[in-house]
Amino acid sequence: MPRRMNGDVIHRSSDLEVICTARDSGLFDVEDWLRLLSDVGKALEVLLRVAARTGHTRHIVAPLEAPLRSARVCYDHLAGESGVRLFTFLRASNYVVGQEKRLRLSAKGKNFADSFGISTELLEQKRRPLCRVCLDWSEKTHHLGGVIGAAMLDRMMALKWLKKQSDSRAVHFTSNGKKAFAELTGSVST
Repeated sequence: MPRRMNGDVIHRSSDLEVICTARDSGLFDVEDWLRLLSDVGKALEVLLRVAARTGHTRHIVAPLEAPLRSARVCYDHLAGESGVRLFTFLRASNYVVGQEKRLRLSAKGKNFADSFGISTELLEQKRRPLCRVCLDWSEKTHHLGGVIGAAMLDRMMALKWLKKQSDSRAVHFTSNGKKAFAELTGSVST
């Protein structure tokens, strides 16, 4: 349904033009606009969390989205249900500790990573953060990013637990990978 502004019909295609006109006329500058977008984004995230806690969410999954929701590559780390499951396991096991913006591997977590075939000593020399949360669009919660998140995905690929789907970010667990991932995370299925 078209919106009205001062009696005139405003179509969606005109939104950017209206914004640019308002900016050019001095109503706001780019920094104000970016600050507003940031505030709106934060407000939407809070509303989504409240909706999730109260059970007022609806997910309509298109057939093509199902593989992406299950397991996918997000930049260079595992995301989707499986990525969230991995992060939940790492947090519950106290391998990854700290608050969202100050996550780190515990000594126990470094031992786990080393036993999983990931050299934490080499990872700590990289410029990127070792542990970082990444908001998962399909699960509405966090999965693990950062250098350790990428290393975990690389290791699962090397172990042939996962296979990439061609022309997609979706990844699929092999039968051995499904079993090994379930044993690792203590989950029933993937």
